[in-house]
Parts: sequence; C-alpha cells; structure tokens
Amino acid sequence: MTATIIATFYSMLEKIGYHHPVHAALVHIPVGLLLGACILGLAAHFRRKSNFRRCAWHCFIIVLIFFFPTVLTGIMDWVHRFAGAMLFPVQMKFLLAGVLLLLLLAGFYLGRASQGERRSLPVLYVACFVLVSGIGYFGGELVYGQGPPAAKQFQAGQQIYAANCAGCHPNGGNTMKPKSPLKNSAKTGDYKVFLEWVRKPDAPMPAFPPSALSDQQVKDLFDYTVNVINKG
Repeated sequence: MTATIIATFYSMLEKIGYHHPVHAALVHIPVGLLLGACILGLAAHFRRKSNFRRCAWHCFIIVLIFFFPTVLTGIMDWVHRFAGAMLFPVQMKFLLAGVLLLLLLAGFYLGRASQGERRSLPVLYVACFVLVSGIGYFGGELVYGQGPPAAKQFQAGQQIYAANCAGCHPNGGNTMKPKSPLKNSAKTGDYKVFLEWVRKPDAPMPAFPPSALSDQQVKDLFDYTVNVINKG
C-alpha cells in the first residue's frame, strides 16, 4: 500500500516534468544550516560573541526541524528507486542518521535552557556535521558508484545505469547476491534476454516497464553494460 502511494506521488511529479529524486531538493537545507551552526558556534567560542551563539543555536533548531522531512523523502526515494533493497550504503545512511538524530536531540536539550549559550555546543555542532558528511558520502556511493566516464557512444547508457542500477550493481557487481554479479552474466549475452529481464526481473529487483525505461533506453543500457561493464 505504501509503495503504491509513493509510486503515485512520483508519477504525479513526472507528469509536471520533475524526474529527479525528491530527497536532493531538501538535503541541502539541513546540511547548509549545520555548516552555518558550526562556523557561527566556533566564531562565538573564540570571539566571545553571545549573538553568534544564539544565531548558531537557531540554525541548529532549523536543522532538527528539517531532519524529519529530509529523512522521509530519502526513504521515499529509496523505496521508489531501489525497491527498498537494504544495500550497504543505505544501511550506513540509516545508522548514521540515527546517531545524528540522537545528537540533535541532545543538543536541543542542552541548549534549550540557556538558549544556545552553552560553550560546549560548538563541539556538538561539529560532530553533527561530521555525521552529515558521512551520510552524504554514502549517498554519493548510491548515485555515483558507476565508475569513470565511458566513451561518448556509451554515455547515455552510463547515465541510465547510474540512475537505476549502480546502487545494487556497482561496477557490475550485485550487493544483494554477491555470487551472482551482473558483469558477464548470461542476462547480458543477448539484447532480447536482457530486455525481458529488465521488464520482468526476479525479486528483489524492481521491474522497469516502458513508462520507466523506453526500449531505446534499455538498448543504451545494454550497450553500456556489454561494452563497458563486462570489459571493465
């Protein structure tokens, strides 16, 4: 039921021309504000400026507020693009996000009584930013784990691979079934076999109907897989 609602939501976005992950549109807000909290908090610590401390605290509060919609959109993207597969980068993102939430709540509790005047808060701001950087790193692994740029004639397929396949099949591997990599598998030996597999794969791989990937896009994906992934 939840997956159906999420699919309907993304379908509505595609109808108005929005084809990108929703999570990316929100994630910059808490990251940027947390960086601001770090800079202002450290400046307050060394310059003894109480107004800097209060400003850093206000940034931190907004980070806490935006944590929840940012995580929600991240989960929605994960369900929509990766069918909820528990990939290693996803597991790490969940783990680090859980620790981040605990630190955000701890910082809120510590700073509430003094309205952000506690001198220990800048350390907590920096720790939160380190965690956010780690979350961003594993997010990048999901999106950009497809390897170096391919030759020009295969770049269209590489983009499709990066957007739809690299999370589960980084460099032609298989994070769900390591002993059954995509690279040089029987599914890449013939385009018709590959097309049928993309349209009707075995679970947990999500299906890619023509509304998600056209026949031409699957052909571009096949050409990239055969000529770059298999030969890499």
